[in-house]
Amino acid sequence: MSTELHTDDLVPLGMREIIARLKGILTFSHKERQQRELLLTRVMNCAPPDQVDFLHRAALEKRTSSPRATVLRKHRQEDEAHHQWMVQRLNEEDDEEGPPGDEDDYDPSKYLALPTEEERKECYRKFYKATSSATLVAGICGICARECRAMDESLQKMSLDDIPNSHRLVPRVLHPAHDLYSNRLLQPEAVEVDGPHTIVSVCLACLDELRKPGDKPPQYSLANRLWIGQIPWQLQVLTFPEQLLIAHLYPHVFIFKLFPKCQGSVLQASGLQNTMRGNVSTYDMPMDSISTMIQGNLMPRQPAVLASLITVTFIGLGDLPKAWIHSTFQVRQKVVHDALLWLKENNPYYAEIDISASHLEELPKDDVPEEVMDIICQSMTLA
Repeated sequence: MSTELHTDDLVPLGMREIIARLKGILTFSHKERQQRELLLTRVMNCAPPDQVDFLHRAALEKRTSSPRATVLRKHRQEDEAHHQWMVQRLNEEDDEEGPPGDEDDYDPSKYLALPTEEERKECYRKFYKATSSATLVAGICGICARECRAMDESLQKMSLDDIPNSHRLVPRVLHPAHDLYSNRLLQPEAVEVDGPHTIVSVCLACLDELRKPGDKPPQYSLANRLWIGQIPWQLQVLTFPEQLLIAHLYPHVFIFKLFPKCQGSVLQASGLQNTMRGNVSTYDMPMDSISTMIQGNLMPRQPAVLASLITVTFIGLGDLPKAWIHSTFQVRQKVVHDALLWLKENNPYYAEIDISASHLEELPKDDVPEEVMDIICQSMTLA
């Protein structure tokens, strides 16, 4: 067997392995120990045939067990399995299509043929259906209160009794304002009650979570301590400065950057309201420097605090009228007063506050505070 071998057959073996195996059987010069070709040539020419056969088997085993060989073998197996699957799939398709001459067989004579009138109308019907207003209709999931689009087909209506593992929607801690249906906490906008039947809109994400084994509510469900209740109207209508005037803490300062959509032209005052865009950046507020301005339980805060919390930069050409900032930075005395009354009655963090009549009188009836107007700056360079 050794006469049929070549030095390339021993390549996988290292020089130290070969020398160690032939120790006491064959001696090597210093040059042979340093050069692999000389070493392999001496082994093939001078080593006993049984030792050469042993080295060849060791090299062959090492070659087939290397990581690269394992990867190649795995790829070959995957290719063979894919080939068998393709052959089976093609055979199944041939059986489904039926014998040659079927109506669905490819007809070369119809190449580039114009569609029929009915085919054209069918294409239009599919296009209208995919782009109609119905595809933009959104619904609310009764379990997580998430808005889902109808086009995504991720929302389906089902009876409350048919919801799997619906007992996991029972809140562990009850609140007087909870909307409960058979003790299940659900979003009212997604629930339809028709006599004894309760129909709930459920998104697929919540449905999949409920189908899994376990006792915990779905991760984003209202029952998983994510219920915050309905936001009262007194708080919904607050503008940004009004929110700051009734806040307990001020961890950030807010920088508004506003600029016109139509760059390169002088803006008219009448068009600024509809042609503005911008962004708001927040930065950490040094609490020590602001704490002296909000000591005590008097509410609302004095408007002077707004100058330390808000910065507004308008980037654009032309005069800067006051009207365009009214809807964003307006402060209304009555709205602030109504919000404080609601918070004092319903929020335990505001139970001890004192609503100051003098502080309320410092606020405008319906206008932008001077403290905000004074910190607005304008840059003539368009961003």
